[in-house]
Amino acid sequence: MILDERAEIAHSASLVAGAGAAVLGDVIDLSATPYDVGVGEDIWLVIRTDLSVIAGAAGTLQFHVVSDALDTLGGGVVANCTTHFATAALVTNTTAAFPLRTGDIVAAIKLPAGGNYERYLGVIRTIGTASITAGQADVFITRDYARWIALADAVQ
Repeated sequence: MILDERAEIAHSASLVAGAGAAVLGDVIDLSATPYDVGVGEDIWLVIRTDLSVIAGAAGTLQFHVVSDALDTLGGGVVANCTTHFATAALVTNTTAAFPLRTGDIVAAIKLPAGGNYERYLGVIRTIGTASITAGQADVFITRDYARWIALADAVQ
């Protein structure tokens, strides 16, 4: 199965920001599926680092998979959305050696078919305490998170 950019929430989305919460990348409009993610098949949402995450000092980074009636995902406020999954608060530091290096899979979440989804599905990232000074993330859906392959644009 080939999934295109419509199944992609974020591609090389910058994580560089100060403490606070914000929508990461874009949203997927579930209105065409009548909110049945995967239409009865297992679908996985994958959060992967595209560039090592580095912070100005020790802090935290957390990702929330949410849905909302608005494409703004509650203005980036987790409490204004329906939360389907939240990662642990990942501790950041000042080197690229730990904890999130380029290509690390932060989470692979099986999205339940027929789950209690609102119209728009997306991810909110929350940075706690220290600013993130470097880092990027990819967020996408796939049918097999262990066997997906990233291909360059316009591959023949």
